[in-house]
Amino acid sequence: MTKNGSHSGLTPVNARDLIRDCFVTGQWKHSEDAATLLKLDEASDDEMFGDFEDLETGEKHIAGDKGEVTDEEDTPQRSNKTLTKEQIAEKKCKLKEKFDAEYDDQEGGKSFYDELKKEVDQQAQLNKSEFEGLDDAVRVQLEGYRPGMYVRVEIEHAPCELITNFDPTYPLIVGGLQMGEENIGCIQVRLKKHRWHSKILKTQDPLIISLGWRRFQTLPIFSKLEDNLRHRLLKYTPEHVACIAHFWGPITPQSTGFLAIQDVATKQPGFRIAATGAVVELDKSAHVTKKLKLIGTPYKIYKKTAFIKGMFSSALEVAKFEGGKVRTVSGIRGQIKKGEVKPEGAFRATFEDKIVLSDIVFCRTWYQVDIPKFYTPVTSLLLPSEHKSLWQGMKTQGQLKREKGVRRDAELDSMYTPIHREEKVFKPLSIPRNLQKELPYKDKPKNGPVDQKKNLESQRIAVIREPHEQKSALVSFLRTCTGRATHPFYCLDRSTIHVLQAVCDKFPTVLSVYDNSSFYWLTWWPLSLTFSHANGKLPFLPLDKAREEWRVASLMKMLKMSYSHKLDQLKQATANRMAIHRKTIDREEKRKLARQRVLKKQVFRAKSKLESRDKTKPRHR
Repeated sequence: MTKNGSHSGLTPVNARDLIRDCFVTGQWKHSEDAATLLKLDEASDDEMFGDFEDLETGEKHIAGDKGEVTDEEDTPQRSNKTLTKEQIAEKKCKLKEKFDAEYDDQEGGKSFYDELKKEVDQQAQLNKSEFEGLDDAVRVQLEGYRPGMYVRVEIEHAPCELITNFDPTYPLIVGGLQMGEENIGCIQVRLKKHRWHSKILKTQDPLIISLGWRRFQTLPIFSKLEDNLRHRLLKYTPEHVACIAHFWGPITPQSTGFLAIQDVATKQPGFRIAATGAVVELDKSAHVTKKLKLIGTPYKIYKKTAFIKGMFSSALEVAKFEGGKVRTVSGIRGQIKKGEVKPEGAFRATFEDKIVLSDIVFCRTWYQVDIPKFYTPVTSLLLPSEHKSLWQGMKTQGQLKREKGVRRDAELDSMYTPIHREEKVFKPLSIPRNLQKELPYKDKPKNGPVDQKKNLESQRIAVIREPHEQKSALVSFLRTCTGRATHPFYCLDRSTIHVLQAVCDKFPTVLSVYDNSSFYWLTWWPLSLTFSHANGKLPFLPLDKAREEWRVASLMKMLKMSYSHKLDQLKQATANRMAIHRKTIDREEKRKLARQRVLKKQVFRAKSKLESRDKTKPRHR
């Protein structure tokens, strides 16, 4: 552009030439031209494919013939024709057939089975063409019996029931077995309960299995193969997972399929196929194991060493488990060291930490489960025609119990019993005074005022005096009451003695109640009695003088006691002391005699040694 804003010789043609090389079909550089590169690509395609002939249509394609178009439908733009709907649909079908053919060929082509089948067909056509004019007897000798021919089979060692109960309308299937398949052994299969079967299967319940050419009844054992290649016993089959089954049956090649049913006699509604699976291997050395937990209790504990009993029954079992791992309920691990002589089956074990006598020690072990050698072929063909579908084999334990009406006694440990738990009484919360000061008012204990008199009464200790102590206390009290503290007890006034006698005669029930002393306060405490030295009357007194009357009652009881009884007690106590003293003297005498015997033996031995030394010494002349 010039300064005045006009273009300097730029026309639309010149502008198109300037931007032509900016597109894909332009000349990008002097050495790269899009038109030249397209010609080179077409030339390389011609050189790659060259002349070829389409075997399906018979058309010949020549390289370099640019104008020839083999398929007008593939190039609708060049043909300048408008395709109809029918032509478009036909074109799509051809393209789909071509794609399917290429895909099938790329996926795998002909398999080994197809080639083998083709080879058999060719051989059959060749035999047919060669033996077509020969006699049937000669042809059977050369190529064998052909499919569709009638043959006569001779069966050896057949049971007589097969002929007696023969039904020509019932089909018989004849098959052949190899030499190894006639033996009976342990078979290991992969089994899965059928999802349409309503019940799960139990270990060692009889099952009727159709395996290969055989139908037989056996007792399978279910197990699970764990990570350490151990077959752990299962009591029931899993719900939606396959498991391993072991049973005794005919030797069958691996990967042979089978199915199992529980019963063929009963016509129960529902799906009858109980399980399906395939043979895994024929290994007689497969061991099915089950968990076993041995439990024992300690009876002696020395730091980290403990003596356990109740786990084994003999020293031989302990010797087999030496070095085994044990564990307590609290999680303390240990090891079995050595057996003990007594009690039988006890052993010494060491633990990581000290255990207590209340701990329970258990040892986890495994023991082998034997596979039951039970094999019974299904002989339904030997039965009459009306009983062929009623063959009955071994019954389960549950079926036998239901038929005979036997019920198992319930175990007491498995029954639900009411649980009576004693309510735990907690001690009242006691907060220290120092802490109470720091607590807010709402959290402080708000108890009423403390009655000091009640606390003192509850803290007092009941003191029961001996009879002689009670006597001395009562005598001092009577002396104080009579004013004769210095005179002996027999110097009481006649009036005082009369009053005491009157109390004894007037209220004998009070004293008898006092003898029992459990209901004393029910009768004696409300009946407050005393005596008067002036007039000898017995008025009722207030409750504050009950203590004095208690002492009077004690005096009455003490006066009634017999002196002879006291003497008998003294004699008995003296005799007991003398007997104990005699036993002590006898014990000391026995000890002295034992010491004397020991000393005599020592003296005799020393004397004999000295005599032997004197004899061995040489005598000097």
